[in-house]
Parts: sequence; structure tokens; C-alpha cells
Amino acid sequence: METTNKTKFQSTILFVLLLCTVAHIHAAEDHILPLATGEYPPYSSSDVAGYGVMTEIVSAAVKEMGMEPKYGFYPWKRCEFVVKKGEVWAAFPYGYTKERKENFLFSDVLLVTSTQFFYSKRHYKGLLDWKVIEDLKPLSIEGTNGYYYENEFKRAGLNLTYSNKEEVGIRKLRHGRVDLFITDELVGWHLIRKQFPREVGDFDVLPKAHETSGNYLMISRDYPNSKELLSKFNFALRSIKKRGVVDQILEGN
Repeated sequence: METTNKTKFQSTILFVLLLCTVAHIHAAEDHILPLATGEYPPYSSSDVAGYGVMTEIVSAAVKEMGMEPKYGFYPWKRCEFVVKKGEVWAAFPYGYTKERKENFLFSDVLLVTSTQFFYSKRHYKGLLDWKVIEDLKPLSIEGTNGYYYENEFKRAGLNLTYSNKEEVGIRKLRHGRVDLFITDELVGWHLIRKQFPREVGDFDVLPKAHETSGNYLMISRDYPNSKELLSKFNFALRSIKKRGVVDQILEGN
């Protein structure tokens, strides 16, 4: 009888320990926030420290929430897909559009950036000044799949080709295969310095930017407690901005 009671006691202890372990695992999982991004240096990249400037800002805000970010790096079309399906909470950096607003939530602005039309001084013979997007219809323009301007350019009837990576656009520009390449200004210059470090002076941007806009988290409507997480994230983002954390990140890059 004593042996039976001892065995029951040991079984009870093991069961309690198992429950504690499972509870600990779930608690740890509850503090992990899955996020998607892509290769967009210097803002986001799996190949740089801190995963890029924008990722560092997101990480600081998520940790301010008392959570840990878990990043997956995907092609941009895939980022949108996994967010829409609720497989991750959000993807970044994304621009706000009316079309996207129908399917996703958006955070407060992470960072304001400028999107420019790059050209090669060796090859470009088009106009420098443009007023409306239709002015660019005679030119061949390279874009990147999954970016916010796709519908706008299609409606305007521009002569567009798309690739999956911005590196391809810079190379096509360098070899005169397209007239213009549209991308974020810092991203464009980063790629030029990386791919053609001796030819940086051979590139320039049109005087007028296509857009100066905010970059956001694009957030799943179907992820558990998504709106509550969004509220906490925005509060945390405002907090780190007030304390100068974002400025420190930008100065360090």
C-alpha cells in the first residue's frame, strides 16, 4: 500500500511538472510576435546587423510592448499573403493605399521616406521635369513586384516592367535597358554604391520625387487579438520616439 501511494505521489508530481512546463511554453509563445519583411536594405535585410534600420525601430517598439519579435524574410508578394492569412501579425515596411486598407490594418508611421525615379547619366535622354505621372508615358520604367505604385502606374498606362529584386532594376538602368527605375531614395543609393561603387556619379534622380510618404506595419485582420496588439504597438512606438530611441537608431546607421 505504501509503495502504491508513493507511486501515485510521484505520478502527481510528474503531472504537475508537465503542466508547469506546458504553461511556461505557452507563456513564452504568447510573448513572441511573428512578423514578415523582405530584402530592402538599408531598411530591412537578413544580411545586416539588427536586420536593418526599419527592423531596429520595429524591434524596439515590440520590446517596449514586453514582447519579442520573430522575423521571417520573404518575397514581398509572400509577405502580403502570410499577413492576409493571419500566419503572422504584420509585415513591413509598407505604404498605405486605399486598396490595402480594405484588407489590412495599419500602424502609425514608422518612418517617412522618399520614393524617386533614378536614371543613368550615360543613357538617359528623357525629360527631367515632370508634373503628372502621365508625362512619363514615353519612357520605359522598371519597378519591383508587390510595391504600392503598381495599380497607379497601370491606370496611367505607363510602360512598366517588373522584377522581384531591386538589384535587377539597378543593373538594367546601368546597362541602358530601361530609362528609369523607381525605388526609395536611400535604397537606390545603397544598391548603387554596393553594385557599382566606382560609378556612383553616373546616376541621379529626377528633381521631383514620385512620393514622400510614411512607412507602416501592414497588419492582419485575422491574427488573434490583432487590434489590441495594434493599440499596444502604437503606444510603444510613440513612447520610443519621445525618448529619442528612433533618432538614436537613425544616427547609428
